[in-house]
Amino acid sequence: MNRRVFLLSTAGLATAPATLPQDPPAGEAPPPPPMPDLADWLAAIRPKALAAGVRPETIDGAFAGLTVDVTVQRRDSNQPEFSKPIGDYMAAVLTPGTISVGQSKRIGLASILDPIVKSSGVPAEILLAVWGVESAFGRVTGDQDVIRSLATIGVIGRRPKLAEQEMIAALQILDRGLATRAQLKGSWAGAMGQTQFLPSDYLTYGADGDGDGRIDIWGSSADALASTARFLQVKAHWHADQSWALEAVLPSGFDYTLCDNEAHTPLEWAEMGVGLMEGVGTREADAEAEAVLMLPAGWRGPAFLGFPNHMAIRAYNNSTAYALSVGLLADQIAGRPPLVARWPKDPPLALADRIAAQQALRALGYDPGTADGVLGLRTRKAAKLWQAAKGLPADGYLNLELIQLLKVEAGLSAAAPPAAAPPAGVA
Repeated sequence: MNRRVFLLSTAGLATAPATLPQDPPAGEAPPPPPMPDLADWLAAIRPKALAAGVRPETIDGAFAGLTVDVTVQRRDSNQPEFSKPIGDYMAAVLTPGTISVGQSKRIGLASILDPIVKSSGVPAEILLAVWGVESAFGRVTGDQDVIRSLATIGVIGRRPKLAEQEMIAALQILDRGLATRAQLKGSWAGAMGQTQFLPSDYLTYGADGDGDGRIDIWGSSADALASTARFLQVKAHWHADQSWALEAVLPSGFDYTLCDNEAHTPLEWAEMGVGLMEGVGTREADAEAEAVLMLPAGWRGPAFLGFPNHMAIRAYNNSTAYALSVGLLADQIAGRPPLVARWPKDPPLALADRIAAQQALRALGYDPGTADGVLGLRTRKAAKLWQAAKGLPADGYLNLELIQLLKVEAGLSAAAPPAAAPPAGVA
């Protein structure tokens, strides 16, 4: 897996269009924006890198012979956090083998982990879970040239400021001799090392975990884990005495519009009928912490009270599926019981399906944001309003059946099967 903090930005093209962009025909992916010339983009970066203290010879050496990687654009629009059903995503992460390796690492690396945990307050199981999800405990760290990946992201144009920031940071890494160009390998999105740090995060939060005077997140597991702990502690404000999330149980007739919305303490949620799954343990500090109720797979799937530490994990990768996979893997590594509720068996959603859902919501008068195929918070809010108007459980979750119903109602499709009825007592 690869960390993609670029998801936090939705910046558009550097040059504003003369007219407002129009959605593509129903179900079709939007055409890629016209790519500016790579040489022009690199030329625009050069003076900014010089102003950041990068030597001219470093810039020239890094940019020499650089070409666009056309696979980056395809990967950017089809990330598994958004295209794969969350149950399948979890199944791919929470394997017995991965859990077993994590537990073995907890014992075998205790001399490395214990000081990191003591100084940062981030639990060992969380660090191990990030490591496992990001690179299979350092085995799969990515082999793409970070400079080329960042240049491609820059010319694609969806996240120009972030691409520029990370390119300058990558050049600074080279210029300071912190890593060689051969070492500067990572994911298609420019994330590097055993726990997939973006260049700017490496410069800011990189830590020397093995005490050799270098920060080598590629070759040193201790450095990678210490850097991740520092990121979660300093940037993401990890709460050492709180849980990350707890499995919850909802009463019949619950108002699903409260999900992904209001934050309350567990006691306040209990007053609204929300309980904790039998066997779930809490920490003393959880009682005073505010949590958001989450239904990542809709009313048919598991429910969670997500504490601030859930959002701390999302600072690493702004995806609910990612944060849940890290948290649940961490629980298993620590020996806590698995989830009681089952994930629903939903088919994958193709990019065309996700775009069609957003187009249909807009056609029906709901605002899902840009029709980009990313079913994020804004799309889920729009879906909730539509579901409530239809008398469906307003959980904001769109499966293929509901998307087909949306398309029919919006006149984008000719026929659709009836939507699944809510369970007895559900409004």
